[in-house]
Amino acid sequence: FAKMADMLEKKDDERHHKKEGGVLENLTEQRMQEQMVTLERFYEHYDQAQWAHAVDMEHEVLEVAREMRDDPTVVRVAGGIYGYLGTCLENLGETDRSNKMHEQASIIAKEVGDDDGYGLKEMDKQ
Repeated sequence: FAKMADMLEKKDDERHHKKEGGVLENLTEQRMQEQMVTLERFYEHYDQAQWAHAVDMEHEVLEVAREMRDDPTVVRVAGGIYGYLGTCLENLGETDRSNKMHEQASIIAKEVGDDDGYGLKEMDKQ
């Protein structure tokens, strides 16, 4: 999780350097803060093996994943979201939904050149 947080902070730093003071930039920064809060809550549930609570956040975290998937600086975070959500579903016995989430994580891993999902495995160790 620390690796994901670092990626988000780096993106935040890059946005501060590019900031021109307009409303759009402020809304973007606000949304990014909302994403970070959502992911922190999700990962807290995951870390504490509160699978049902993490799955209750499915809609919110998948929205974040979709938003991040289009951004090359944090696309790996999107893959991690799918992977962690898949693990939560697996632990709740929802195999079909779990497989779909892991499949999405695998697709993203391949898109970023992480063909065997190594990055996802490494993030899971943190």
